[in-house]
Amino acid sequence: MTGLATAHANMHREIGVNAQVYLTAISKAVAAGDHILADTSSGTITLTLPASPSIGNRITVQDAKGTWTDVNKVTIGRNGKKIHGGSADMDLTTAGDSVTLIYNGVDDWRIL
Repeated sequence: MTGLATAHANMHREIGVNAQVYLTAISKAVAAGDHILADTSSGTITLTLPASPSIGNRITVQDAKGTWTDVNKVTIGRNGKKIHGGSADMDLTTAGDSVTLIYNGVDDWRIL
């Protein structure tokens, strides 16, 4: 295996075989367990967190092409819940970065 196939296989080993791993360059709602390879080379995208998460739900977002910037960013839409104690959406702007969020069961997505 080479390239994306190897990365995909490695992620399944790291985060579990039932994880939903996918590439997106469009704004969308995400689901618990998703591992999103976010491509912002064409512009900003918004990924909206689940409205009714359960304790322990995880979401991982990874820069697919090293294109996250202040202009071409990923916005994590909090969907009414807090993100790491804050009441604002979260912008991912560092090229090559990734973030994993886990829901605490009360009202807060925590950054791992």
